[in-house]
Amino acid sequence: MKSKGFYGTLVLILLTIILPITSYFYLKMGESTYLENKLKIYGPRYFDTSLNDTVYHRIPPFKLIAHTGDTISHKDMLGKIYVADFFFTHCQGICPKMTNNFTRIQEQFMHEEDSIFLLSHTVDPARDSVPRLREYAEMFEADPSKWFFLTGPKPELYRLARKGYFITTQDGDGSAEDFVHSEKFILVDKLGRIRGYYDGTDSMEVKHLMRDIIFLTAEKI
Repeated sequence: MKSKGFYGTLVLILLTIILPITSYFYLKMGESTYLENKLKIYGPRYFDTSLNDTVYHRIPPFKLIAHTGDTISHKDMLGKIYVADFFFTHCQGICPKMTNNFTRIQEQFMHEEDSIFLLSHTVDPARDSVPRLREYAEMFEADPSKWFFLTGPKPELYRLARKGYFITTQDGDGSAEDFVHSEKFILVDKLGRIRGYYDGTDSMEVKHLMRDIIFLTAEKI
């Protein structure tokens, strides 16, 4: 009969071999999960002379009027996660479906009082006045403290669409004949960087977006 000392030595050897291997694979799996869940940063990179470093594109400065009558600027969104889209109230095609999907996001994150916002930019400011946007917002029961329907000068709105959010590659100057429209929802992080594009008419894409918002809330920046 083998002595207790032999079995003790055998257990010690097994633990010495198995524990490091198990720990290694556990850590690698955790690392893999983190990398899979870490969201890509979209847009060009450029050298910032003030930081002496290369940085990712950020949404450029803007100042627009919300359906509430308040002025909303890029400064209000610093430190916030938000989803942006571009629509117009007279749209009978994709816009109602997109706006309905924004209500899903609002309901999902309604208790995140000061960290997650929704910005709906009109692409038809000539017709989408503040009163018209307010009426539209009420139709979809938009929370006026979290979801802003924005209007402003057409050139500024179209500059944001093209050069800020990159929702189209078509050139334009925001003139009367210019028109931009997209089904895209754009996820923006607390630093103003684009972290995802989603089809706002697709319920599964919107579900994916809501999952990614949760990832962003846990991300350390």
